[in-house]
Amino acid sequence: MSGDGAWVRATVSGHARAAIAGRDVHVHHDGGAVRRASPNPDAQCPYPGLAAFNAEQSRWFFGREVLTAHLVERAAERLDEGGPLIVVAPSGAGKSSLLRAGLLAAIGDRGALPVTGSARWPQVVITPTDRPVDSLARGIAAVFGLNPGEVVEWTTSPAAFVDALRTRLHGQRVVVVVDQLEELFTLCPDVGVRRVFLGLLDGVAATGSCGLVVYGLRIDAYAHCVEHPPLRRALQDGQVLVGPMTVEELRQAVVLPAREVGLEVEPGLVDLLLRDLGAADDAPYEVGRLPLLAHALRAVWRERHGHVLTVAGYRVAGGIRNAVTTTAERVYSGLDDAGRDSTHTLFLRLVKIGEGADDTRRTVLRADLSCDTAVLDAFTDARLLTQERDTVTITHETLIRAWPRMRDWIEEDRAGNLLRQKLEEAALAWDRDDRDPALLWRGNRFQVARVLVAEGRAEAVLNDRERAFLDACLDLEHEQHAAARRRTRRLKQFVAALTALVLVLAATTTYAVLAERRAVHARTRSVAQEAALRSGYMIGPQPDLAVELAHAAYRVAPSPTTRDALLNAYTALRRLPYGDHQPHSGPSIHIGKNGTTAISRNWDGELRSWRLDADHATPSGRFRSTLDNPHPSFLNGSVITFGDLSSTEVWDIAAPDAPRLLTTLPPGFQVQSASDDGRMLVGYDHAARLSSGETNTVKVLWDVSDPTRPRRIALPCTSGESTQIHPDGRMLATTCPTGGRASSIDLWHITAETTPQPLTTIPLDEPGEHRVEFSTDGGFLVAIDGEDHRARIWDIRDREQPRPWAEVVFDSDSSSFSFVDDTRVLLLHNDRELHFWGLADPTRPELLASVRNPFPIATSAIHRPQFDDYLVSDGQELWRIDLDMVRVTARICGDPDLRLPDDQWQEHLPDIDRQPVCP
Repeated sequence: MSGDGAWVRATVSGHARAAIAGRDVHVHHDGGAVRRASPNPDAQCPYPGLAAFNAEQSRWFFGREVLTAHLVERAAERLDEGGPLIVVAPSGAGKSSLLRAGLLAAIGDRGALPVTGSARWPQVVITPTDRPVDSLARGIAAVFGLNPGEVVEWTTSPAAFVDALRTRLHGQRVVVVVDQLEELFTLCPDVGVRRVFLGLLDGVAATGSCGLVVYGLRIDAYAHCVEHPPLRRALQDGQVLVGPMTVEELRQAVVLPAREVGLEVEPGLVDLLLRDLGAADDAPYEVGRLPLLAHALRAVWRERHGHVLTVAGYRVAGGIRNAVTTTAERVYSGLDDAGRDSTHTLFLRLVKIGEGADDTRRTVLRADLSCDTAVLDAFTDARLLTQERDTVTITHETLIRAWPRMRDWIEEDRAGNLLRQKLEEAALAWDRDDRDPALLWRGNRFQVARVLVAEGRAEAVLNDRERAFLDACLDLEHEQHAAARRRTRRLKQFVAALTALVLVLAATTTYAVLAERRAVHARTRSVAQEAALRSGYMIGPQPDLAVELAHAAYRVAPSPTTRDALLNAYTALRRLPYGDHQPHSGPSIHIGKNGTTAISRNWDGELRSWRLDADHATPSGRFRSTLDNPHPSFLNGSVITFGDLSSTEVWDIAAPDAPRLLTTLPPGFQVQSASDDGRMLVGYDHAARLSSGETNTVKVLWDVSDPTRPRRIALPCTSGESTQIHPDGRMLATTCPTGGRASSIDLWHITAETTPQPLTTIPLDEPGEHRVEFSTDGGFLVAIDGEDHRARIWDIRDREQPRPWAEVVFDSDSSSFSFVDDTRVLLLHNDRELHFWGLADPTRPELLASVRNPFPIATSAIHRPQFDDYLVSDGQELWRIDLDMVRVTARICGDPDLRLPDDQWQEHLPDIDRQPVCP
């Protein structure tokens, strides 16, 4: 054999000849061929069959190098210009392989994009499914190691989504590939969800944003894209059309993967493949037949002779025309009768029957398939099905057309299969909506479904949810019949009573009117909520329009959704200005407890005091610390502390024009909590931690009532997770962990003469990482457990006998919390939202509002009753939030510039007649 793997023939004793290929010897007698070498059972197959090539298989992906290079070039252009790239191809042209093993591998493995570090960019590959936003959240969550529910919380607006991504990308970008974009139209019926999904990705792909977005679209779904502006723009400016491969590219796709794994291709096999594909002599083949070629190659590999792919193996596999059928029938024939029945049911559920359109595959949850696991595994091993963690799908739609038995299953009762599919969709919607009776089938549709089941044409295909749906429909029908019989009896009894008949007619008319009103109200509410969500997208580029639209949506249909949208938009306009001084340009600003004083530090270390009124901040004084890099760490009443690595200073700023240094504490101390009069301070002693070797930060208590002689007081728990001083300075709350988890909150009495003395212990239901804080009036204590998302509040006015007072259960993580407005309002917040909980009735906490956090980090808030607002700060800027919707709407109505134009009303609030939103 020559070095390139050519065949060599040799003479063999007797009436025989031998052919040697690589390490294999094939002896041919007059009576036939005898294979002397067996294939290696551990060998890798370089042909994925009906499945697409993935990025890890790029070393076997040949024939599309020119198109891949063009795709990379267009992707680089889209990064500069902004907007998604869209790859359009007929079904079966290989766009999924091109996106994964072509584009993504070129970017990730070879760094093909002309952007430094692009090879390390995270890559997300998804298909839309019937819930595209959830699918996107799962893809992003998998890349960043997050909970999908947390990512869903980012999707309130494109700006919020992009901000959250940027926070986790740390200067990089993300590559998002949405394959099979046509599922957005064939599987997702909700136009609003489609718009949200496309809006989020359009935000990611915008110029100067945080990522590259690439869509893969089947060409027969082209018309659907015209209805959506983001896709219309992408088709105009960023389209790549995939056509058939050339003969030379097809030869490379056959021969080169085999060489990569040490296989040879028998002379004549490539020409035979091209002829059967319809591509011989450079003739244009039907582009959708490419999956048949891919599956035939995998079948040839399975029938290989040693290390050679042969013509004989190709013929045994059934050739291009029959390879898929041969494989499917081989698996089907290997099943018992129960397995074959299960196969029939399985594949009907995995197909979306088209109405005036082609039948397509769809992804189904494994839990919704009443199928034997052995059947699933058998077709998966043959590469005809693809199983993910929770889902199953047909590997390629070619199977629907290429397997005659499957076509027969669909066509033998297309009407029944279509009705069964609608029944499945109706049952799923009913189950998702808490089994709302309004979604049950009635009348003729239900009767047809009953006949379908009675004739045995659907019963075997139905799952438990669909049977429950039909049972509920039947129960409803029985109830309606019983009600009808009762009405008949009543009418017979009162047939002579004309008055009763009139009343019945009046009641019927009233019911119809009320039903119509309810329908109109539901439609109005839906349109208003969608408009409110859109207003969130406008806050950055068009803040006035965002307020106008959110205000109109709230006034036509008040609800928590429209209320929160209005507060979000209006808050964005209410940054507290600082005139010409701009202290927020410095690194930090702290608000005083009463909300009327603030201290800021600029980059040059200068400290300024400010007086805050309803609408402005006015400078009132400036001074300098003796520290090199003073950082304000606490402000309570008229006392503020500054600290750096050298020491901590305590200042009295009661007279802002003449601040007074009270005392200086040792290096390494950082204040966490202080009494209202600034006499008692508790915080972290980093220096003590380093000297003692403790793993947790050491807590210390300082008595500075005599500023000239500050005194350190020993604490009973130096490594407590959370330690807080009561506002009067005479009580301390600690959570001392055992084994890293606290099981109680301990209250201590503080005196100047002794170490803290125990008052009482508040047991916690579950050990955990708890944080505690006193209310501003000192009468209540709140503890938050971040693990179970629960805030527990105790009444501690009787310090020796605390009693439970209220409990708040919240949905999302909370990085910080505080009482605002004494005990009437509790603020829970993270870097995404501020959640204001009302505690006027402690037995029934009420979520007053959820406002988008205007800052990218944790936030503090101060209630200012004198100004009717909450002042919120991230340490650099101040924003005002008012939760009183009467005042908010009155202020908006009082501004003549905030009026929603008629054309905007018609665009965002269609089907709702223009109405006055201000008195």
